[in-house]
Amino acid sequence: MQWPKPRGYDPNAMLYPDRRMLKWQGMLLSDHTETILADQAAKSLRREAAVFDEQELARWDEILQASIANELPIRLTIDQPGKPLSSIIGIALKVDENGVCLMTERGKEVYPFDCIIKLECLF
Repeated sequence: MQWPKPRGYDPNAMLYPDRRMLKWQGMLLSDHTETILADQAAKSLRREAAVFDEQELARWDEILQASIANELPIRLTIDQPGKPLSSIIGIALKVDENGVCLMTERGKEVYPFDCIIKLECLF
Protein backbone atom coordinates (compact mmCIF):
# COMPACT_ATOMS: atom_id res chain seq x y z
CA MET A 1 0.00 0.00 0.00
CA GLN A 2 1.34 3.42 -0.94
CA TRP A 3 0.93 6.24 1.56
CA PRO A 4 0.70 9.81 0.31
CA LYS A 5 3.75 11.91 1.16
CA PRO A 6 3.00 14.65 3.68
CA ARG A 7 5.27 17.14 1.90
CA GLY A 8 6.14 17.73 -1.69
CA TYR A 9 9.82 16.76 -1.50
CA ASP A 10 11.78 13.55 -1.65
CA PRO A 11 13.95 13.23 1.51
CA ASN A 12 16.39 10.97 -0.37
CA ALA A 13 16.96 13.66 -2.98
CA MET A 14 18.18 16.16 -0.39
CA LEU A 15 21.94 16.45 -0.12
CA TYR A 16 21.88 17.90 3.39
CA PRO A 17 19.23 18.34 6.11
CA ASP A 18 17.20 21.46 5.56
CA ARG A 19 17.85 23.73 8.56
CA ARG A 20 14.39 25.28 8.38
CA MET A 21 12.80 21.86 8.37
CA LEU A 22 14.83 20.79 11.40
CA LYS A 23 13.73 23.95 13.21
CA TRP A 24 10.05 23.22 12.64
CA GLN A 25 10.41 19.58 13.59
CA GLY A 26 11.94 20.62 16.92
CA MET A 27 9.12 23.07 17.60
CA LEU A 28 6.45 20.53 16.75
CA LEU A 29 8.12 17.93 18.93
CA SER A 30 8.25 20.24 21.97
CA ASP A 31 4.58 21.25 21.53
CA HIS A 32 3.61 17.59 21.18
CA THR A 33 5.58 16.63 24.31
CA GLU A 34 4.00 19.48 26.27
CA THR A 35 0.50 18.36 25.24
CA ILE A 36 1.19 14.74 26.18
CA LEU A 37 2.53 15.75 29.62
CA ALA A 38 -0.52 17.95 30.26
CA ASP A 39 -2.85 15.07 29.31
CA GLN A 40 -0.98 12.67 31.61
CA ALA A 41 -1.19 15.15 34.50
CA ALA A 42 -4.94 15.54 33.99
CA LYS A 43 -5.44 11.77 33.85
CA SER A 44 -3.41 11.23 37.02
CA LEU A 45 -5.89 13.45 38.93
CA ARG A 46 -8.87 11.44 37.78
CA ARG A 47 -10.05 7.97 38.71
CA GLU A 48 -11.54 5.70 36.10
CA ALA A 49 -14.38 4.56 38.31
CA ALA A 50 -14.99 5.40 41.92
CA VAL A 51 -15.04 2.24 44.01
CA PHE A 52 -16.01 2.66 47.65
CA ASP A 53 -16.17 0.07 50.40
CA GLU A 54 -19.15 -0.30 52.73
CA GLN A 55 -17.48 1.61 55.57
CA GLU A 56 -16.86 4.63 53.35
CA LEU A 57 -20.44 4.58 52.07
CA ALA A 58 -21.71 4.35 55.66
CA ARG A 59 -19.54 7.34 56.59
CA TRP A 60 -20.94 9.30 53.60
CA ASP A 61 -24.44 8.45 54.79
CA GLU A 62 -23.67 9.75 58.30
CA ILE A 63 -22.16 12.98 56.95
CA LEU A 64 -25.08 13.60 54.59
CA GLN A 65 -27.69 12.90 57.28
CA ALA A 66 -25.95 15.26 59.73
CA SER A 67 -25.71 17.97 57.08
CA ILE A 68 -29.40 17.66 56.17
CA ALA A 69 -30.66 17.47 59.76
CA ASN A 70 -28.46 20.17 61.29
CA GLU A 71 -27.75 22.33 58.20
CA LEU A 72 -24.01 21.79 58.53
CA PRO A 73 -21.59 22.47 55.63
CA ILE A 74 -19.89 19.72 53.64
CA ARG A 75 -17.33 19.72 50.84
CA LEU A 76 -17.72 17.63 47.68
CA THR A 77 -14.87 16.95 45.30
CA ILE A 78 -16.42 16.66 41.85
CA ASP A 79 -15.00 15.11 38.68
CA GLN A 80 -17.17 16.15 35.73
CA PRO A 81 -16.25 15.08 32.19
CA GLY A 82 -14.38 17.77 30.31
CA LYS A 83 -13.84 19.93 33.39
CA PRO A 84 -11.04 20.05 35.98
CA LEU A 85 -11.58 18.66 39.46
CA SER A 86 -13.51 21.08 41.62
CA SER A 87 -14.45 21.40 45.28
CA ILE A 88 -17.94 22.60 46.18
CA ILE A 89 -18.90 23.68 49.69
CA GLY A 90 -22.54 23.75 50.69
CA ILE A 91 -25.30 22.33 52.85
CA ALA A 92 -26.98 19.09 51.79
CA LEU A 93 -30.71 19.53 51.23
CA LYS A 94 -31.67 16.04 50.10
CA VAL A 95 -30.31 12.82 48.68
CA ASP A 96 -32.21 10.87 46.03
CA GLU A 97 -31.61 8.69 42.97
CA ASN A 98 -30.34 11.73 41.02
CA GLY A 99 -27.58 12.46 43.53
CA VAL A 100 -26.91 15.01 46.24
CA CYS A 101 -28.83 18.30 46.20
CA LEU A 102 -26.60 20.97 47.70
CA MET A 103 -27.33 24.58 48.63
CA THR A 104 -24.25 26.54 47.57
CA GLU A 105 -23.48 30.21 47.10
CA ARG A 106 -24.87 29.89 43.56
CA GLY A 107 -28.12 28.30 44.74
CA LYS A 108 -29.45 24.74 44.62
CA GLU A 109 -27.32 22.33 42.61
CA VAL A 110 -27.59 18.56 42.11
CA TYR A 111 -24.43 16.47 41.80
CA PRO A 112 -24.75 12.86 40.57
CA PHE A 113 -23.09 10.16 42.66
CA ASP A 114 -20.85 9.01 39.80
CA CYS A 115 -19.22 12.48 39.69
CA ILE A 116 -18.49 12.67 43.42
CA ILE A 117 -14.98 11.54 44.28
CA LYS A 118 -14.73 12.70 47.87
CA LEU A 119 -17.14 13.91 50.54
CA GLU A 120 -15.88 15.70 53.67
CA CYS A 121 -17.61 17.20 56.68
CA LEU A 122 -16.64 20.74 57.63
CA PHE A 123 -18.15 20.61 61.12
